[in-house]
Amino acid sequence: MEPDGPCYSSQSRRCFIEASGVPRGSVLGPTLFLVYANDIPNLVRCKIVLFADDIKLWASIRTSEDCVLLQEDLNALYDWSLRNKLPFNFQKCKMLNIGKCVEFTYTLGPHRLAWTTDEKDLGVWISSSLKTSLQCTAVYKRTSKILALLKRIFGRFTRQTLPSILNTYIRPTMEYAVQVWSPWLQKDIVLLQRIYHRATKLVTGLQSKPYEERIESLKLFDFCYRRIRGDLILTYNILHTPNHPLQKLFVRREPRISRTHDYLLAVPHTRGNSRRYFFVVRVCFARNSLPQNVAHSPNLNIFKTNLDSSLSTQPKIEPPRSA
Repeated sequence: MEPDGPCYSSQSRRCFIEASGVPRGSVLGPTLFLVYANDIPNLVRCKIVLFADDIKLWASIRTSEDCVLLQEDLNALYDWSLRNKLPFNFQKCKMLNIGKCVEFTYTLGPHRLAWTTDEKDLGVWISSSLKTSLQCTAVYKRTSKILALLKRIFGRFTRQTLPSILNTYIRPTMEYAVQVWSPWLQKDIVLLQRIYHRATKLVTGLQSKPYEERIESLKLFDFCYRRIRGDLILTYNILHTPNHPLQKLFVRREPRISRTHDYLLAVPHTRGNSRRYFFVVRVCFARNSLPQNVAHSPNLNIFKTNLDSSLSTQPKIEPPRSA
């Protein structure tokens, strides 16, 4: 312990020395980490994402030479950690392969890096198969617990209270980063739909009504409807925000006579059924199907209004499945 520090409001504050890291909950802690580690991108050749206390490297591996280059970057990171006396937590360092794997043993200093098939990244489970089933199951379990807790607290809901409860407690969990992990397997879609089925049955007087009638009576958007709607709203923001960093993901198709509108997006070529349902691919099908008045809405609020009117007659727009 250090001597007493300066006094504020007649109260003495004592200082202490942190053995490692920074005090939990501090405001400047993440900033100090970033300042301390902001030279790391200059040490590696592969792509890197640097957070306050987390580093992600990724590279396209096609040959053994690519493996060697990635290993050299790992060696550079380990040397940096020794110079700066900031050791890595080897138990949390893992390798995730997507696609065909080139056999190679990667190491971080004396530690051999383990391979994993699933890894959680910023709250979203990423699988080597690119399927979203693990994330969908995790979301279902989490929202089921929330819904069960709300049922114990409130018992039954009215037609006025349930929409507010869903918007406050259920949708933030179900729709967090959903553009990244949007389900495309039928079993995952059905699994997540159960949350809405169960929640709408908790409304007094609607228990015996069909699901579609319950949704309409409560003036709620179905989960599948909200996924498409969220994709299109995000795309509108990307295309209409000057210098948006994600604009490079979309390429405008050459103008031609169309039954919809003249601002069509080129659909990226994909291999494999799972990639056809990535955000950048699937949203092109949905946006190209919009009528003229929706695609050319002057602002976001008008776009939402026109979009709801349009999708109400065509609630499901999906990329065609491969044979």
